[in-house]
Amino acid sequence: MSFKKAKSKSKSRSRERKGQCFLCGRETSIMCTSCNQIYYCSQEHYIYHRQQNYCFPYKVVWKPGKGKCLVAARDIEAMELILFDQALVVGPRNITDQVCLECGKEVDGKYCCGICKFPMCGELCQVGKLHQMECGILARLSSNIEKTKVYPWIAPLRLLLRMAANTRVYRQVQFLMDHNTTTVDEDQTVLKENKDILTSFLKCDQLKQFTEDDFLWVKGVLRTNCIMFGEKRMRALFPHFSLINHNCRANSKHTCYIQSKKISVTAQADIKEGEEIEINYIAFIQGTFLRRKKLHAIWKFPCLCDRCKDPTELGTNLSTLRCPKCENGYLLQEDPLQDNGNWICKVHNFKISSDAYLEMTSAIKDYLYSSKAGKSIQDQEKDLEMFQEYLHPQHHLCMLLKRNIIQTYSRLDLKQVDRNGFLRIRELCQESLDILGKVDPGYPIWRADTLKDLAACEMNLARVEFEGGLIERPEFLVRVKNSMKIVEEASKCKSAVTIRRKFDNGEPLTEEQYENCGGSQQV
Repeated sequence: MSFKKAKSKSKSRSRERKGQCFLCGRETSIMCTSCNQIYYCSQEHYIYHRQQNYCFPYKVVWKPGKGKCLVAARDIEAMELILFDQALVVGPRNITDQVCLECGKEVDGKYCCGICKFPMCGELCQVGKLHQMECGILARLSSNIEKTKVYPWIAPLRLLLRMAANTRVYRQVQFLMDHNTTTVDEDQTVLKENKDILTSFLKCDQLKQFTEDDFLWVKGVLRTNCIMFGEKRMRALFPHFSLINHNCRANSKHTCYIQSKKISVTAQADIKEGEEIEINYIAFIQGTFLRRKKLHAIWKFPCLCDRCKDPTELGTNLSTLRCPKCENGYLLQEDPLQDNGNWICKVHNFKISSDAYLEMTSAIKDYLYSSKAGKSIQDQEKDLEMFQEYLHPQHHLCMLLKRNIIQTYSRLDLKQVDRNGFLRIRELCQESLDILGKVDPGYPIWRADTLKDLAACEMNLARVEFEGGLIERPEFLVRVKNSMKIVEEASKCKSAVTIRRKFDNGEPLTEEQYENCGGSQQV
């Protein structure tokens, strides 16, 4: 009888459901009882999935040609929270400019740390938590070493110190890509030029387990996975956020929390279960040629998304030029995936090289950014006409100038804007929403600003037309109401993220219950 019971239990265990850990892929039978969608292999990984009664709806998978990436574990609605991550390290970017080692602001050298003699903002930064990590180690550096050569190694040093003190951090860093195989010659040159710095670092007791190769390894990890954070000369490494791949038509967006050194990722558009979660690594408005060039230079991969494959960039023409040989012809990239391809007119096969394209657009960009401040609307409209002699009206530089025109209108006193001015604002806002929405859909931040400008324009246009006797009161009230709806739409782009919280027993957590728990519904 006992033998039959044991056999029955054995069969029951063999029939137990198993799956792969959402984070590391290890086979496990432990499932999250709150969402019943995620398997995890350890308590360490479970806390990355469920925090404050909320289950993050993502899992890590391996995709050929991409490596590790994040996919939706269930259907995710627009503006729903996907991920909340804590920085492993924050430090200066890979530059030699003098910055405060605590806050990252530029320094003039008037105040220096009393221990390591590196320039700082002041006493508060000198005793900050970040700088305390390396202060004693920097104090041992030889006086012959130029301080500017040390800045690129501050973030790698901090990361190795954290890895030495915390094995969990070490495992998280091992999870990330470094792309060092593509920079072997460059890294050896860097190692040779900085051997005196690294030799001094490695004499520290905390770093005895590491070597010069480990410095190169974490330097590659930081180069590949860091993002700009806080001050423009600072960067941060977020271990799970780093696994999110790029797409030139992203479905998610991120928000940085500088003081707490955290980052959140929210769905910008609806994401179906199994779809990859993607963000845009660079400014979405740039044309294909410039985007792909920057992506390859920094992250060492060629983007092959649908937008990059399409010469018209999904019908937006953000890279299209006007053909100088025909009246209504345009030059499109012959093969957008070719790094040094040509722009060609389909009417009579006239071509220009990528170098000529870059030279032309760089000159226009320099003119745009050097002269935009203080220009009147009339002057900016003339510049737009000039740009359109060389560029498609929807080229990304034209779209940027149109955005500048909208902002110039918004700074004017209402008495200075007549009906034609409001009609122009409406035209420019609607064009931005229609064109840019094709390559950056959903609820991005720029959309909120454009919608607010459009709402203010529609309300003031209705007022002007009502006061001028062009519309009756009922129509005026309807248009004011519609403008308020536009404001509500804009607020969605910047609103607090939507979260579906549950108790551990699976019961939905209502707002009233959550307030009683001493928490907040907003992140």
